[in-house]
Amino acid sequence: PCSSGNPVIARVGLYMEPIVDAVQSGLCVTRVVYNIFTWRDPMLSFWVTVLLLVVSLVLLLFPWRFFMFLTGLAIVGPQNWLIRVLDERQKAPARLQKFLDKLKRPRTNAKNTKVDVPCDKDTIL
Repeated sequence: PCSSGNPVIARVGLYMEPIVDAVQSGLCVTRVVYNIFTWRDPMLSFWVTVLLLVVSLVLLLFPWRFFMFLTGLAIVGPQNWLIRVLDERQKAPARLQKFLDKLKRPRTNAKNTKVDVPCDKDTIL
């Protein structure tokens, strides 16, 4: 709460205090970053430098090709395969019926004459 004797400032202070606190937090972070990059805090600057070197070595040795393969597989792979399988299953009865209709058609030779071919349903299926 604001300790001003002025009622207008006291009322505005109620709304401005949280904003000023948030800005102070941002200002504190900005000062820390400034002190790190200008080496005004040598211990913190040293440890940030060591951390960045370790991170750069880890990223250099990281198996990016395998990681990108797995990421691509996760993003593009299984769901498309599943959609294709489900789509083929829905079309399967129509394909089977078309195949059976082909088997029922009378066969003809090169002269388009009907050829009588004995066959059992059990041998076809």
